[in-house]
Amino acid sequence: MLEVNLITKQAFQAIGLRWDGTFQGAAKGEIRELIAEFKRRLNEISGIVIRDRILGFSEGHTKEGFTYFVMVETLQSDEIPDGMTALSIPTYTYAVCEHQKGMNIDKTYEDLAAWYSAEGYELVPNARSFETYPFHYNPLVDEPEFCVYNPVQLRKN
Repeated sequence: MLEVNLITKQAFQAIGLRWDGTFQGAAKGEIRELIAEFKRRLNEISGIVIRDRILGFSEGHTKEGFTYFVMVETLQSDEIPDGMTALSIPTYTYAVCEHQKGMNIDKTYEDLAAWYSAEGYELVPNARSFETYPFHYNPLVDEPEFCVYNPVQLRKN
């Protein structure tokens, strides 16, 4: 059974790289390459709050593709390195669960959605969900292991 916790995370800023592409490109490893490039450029980012984890945001899913951001949480700053992007994330309550190596990713997300639905929650409309990866994670060779953060609110009847 999937263990889910509710946590409130205060507003934060994240800085990193943006990728716009297709599902085919992602399947071919383009996001894994993006993560590797991000790790090489990490020293360009100032004010990193937590150095031992990487944030991954996925959004804008259409039949053609989606946008993915690989980032780190930073102090508020206007200093954004060339070619990088900043996101401002408001305070939310998140349904958080851990996806461990060897688990089925689709099932992790299905179980999480079933949990918050059963507990009377729904996703916050237009809010960004994200995943956190340990910094040592090497997407080119390691099995995925991460935490999912889905912003939720009590279901409105």
